[in-house]
Amino acid sequence: MAKRARSSRSPKKSMDSVAPNNVSDALQAEERIRRYERMLRRGEQLAGMGSWHWDVASNTVIWSDELYNIYGINSGTPLTYETFLDRVHPGDRERVRAVVSDALKQQKPFRYEERIIRPDGKVRILDSQGDIELDKNAQVSSLFGFCRDVTEERLAQRDIKEREERFAKIFHASPIATILTTLTDERILDINARFQDLTGFNRNELLGSKVSSFGLWPSSDERRHLVAELLEKGALREVKLVFKHRDGRGLQVLGSIELVEIGGRDCLLILVWRG
Repeated sequence: MAKRARSSRSPKKSMDSVAPNNVSDALQAEERIRRYERMLRRGEQLAGMGSWHWDVASNTVIWSDELYNIYGINSGTPLTYETFLDRVHPGDRERVRAVVSDALKQQKPFRYEERIIRPDGKVRILDSQGDIELDKNAQVSSLFGFCRDVTEERLAQRDIKEREERFAKIFHASPIATILTTLTDERILDINARFQDLTGFNRNELLGSKVSSFGLWPSSDERRHLVAELLEKGALREVKLVFKHRDGRGLQVLGSIELVEIGGRDCLLILVWRG
């Protein structure tokens, strides 16, 4: 019987010898990617931040799920640069367009704050920043970046500013002599006109100085005692104080002291009048 000719081709490898490892590696890599994506999504949710990417040539904009959520738009809705601009508040639109145009021309990172209008009519405030990607010819191929919803922060800051402005108006209009100092280092932050009349000191020569340097407290020990009592009770009413007039005379007065927060600092608000 003639011998069968051997095939010149290499024997085919068994799937059992290679496939399991390859499949396992691919599944592990895919799971790592999914886990990483879940971490990114959760991180964006916690930070109130969404990411975006704009392919300039195709005018295709890609948003993360959280950015869709911030804008109040269904995830996966097709987007272009123009549809993004449509969501920007009309009062901010030209400024945003100018910043992006400048980034494209100058090929540099950018940052701006803008208001957006959600489909439900609600206005949100975003802190947006981005950077550019260049192709092999050193031309801008795309832009990418992040947007953080800072609405609550800005509204809180605005509320604080408005309250401090109201406080300042009442402070200076008050017919009662009033002085505002820091708690820890007893720096004078402000005095009103009535306090100038009472003590003879000019506002400009007191601002920023320590209370003790002008002898406005009879002693540092008394101040420490009053502050300790204030911190315990929250407020002091009709306490006896001695302030020094600019000419050196001692002024016997009554005072009320409140602990207030101004610009994030603990301060003493002291109202005084002649007893």
